[in-house]
Amino acid sequence: MCNESKPPLTGGGLEGAYLCDTLEPPCIEMKVDRTVEEVLNDKNLLKAIKPCAIPEGEYRVSMTYSPRYKTQLPLITGDSRFNSLWQGIRIHAGNTAKDTQGCILVGENKIVGMVLNSRLTLTKVKNLLKGKGSLKLKVKN
Repeated sequence: MCNESKPPLTGGGLEGAYLCDTLEPPCIEMKVDRTVEEVLNDKNLLKAIKPCAIPEGEYRVSMTYSPRYKTQLPLITGDSRFNSLWQGIRIHAGNTAKDTQGCILVGENKIVGMVLNSRLTLTKVKNLLKGKGSLKLKVKN
């Protein structure tokens, strides 16, 4: 889990190459007597502490149709446990943590706590995915 005093900004890279900056929902500090593993295995507790950034690990990113946004957008998927807990995590445009709606925003970090040029950056990500089909996303805390 993460520290609330840090801004919710993370560096983003797909397939190991730096592509852009990303912004995720802010993490909340858990004040429970449980391990991270116990929380991840308890759907009710996990829902109670959301929003929370995606756990550290490697994930697959592919283009799929988003009924919510009514367009093709990158979708993040992982193992079966991740997919059952974090359903529908998209990469989309936006500028601040309020815009994340539980997803990851892409852009350039030129102002603390924000990403700029998000639509242009999203277009770059989408074009990269069109050429490859799917990519790996590595999340580090």
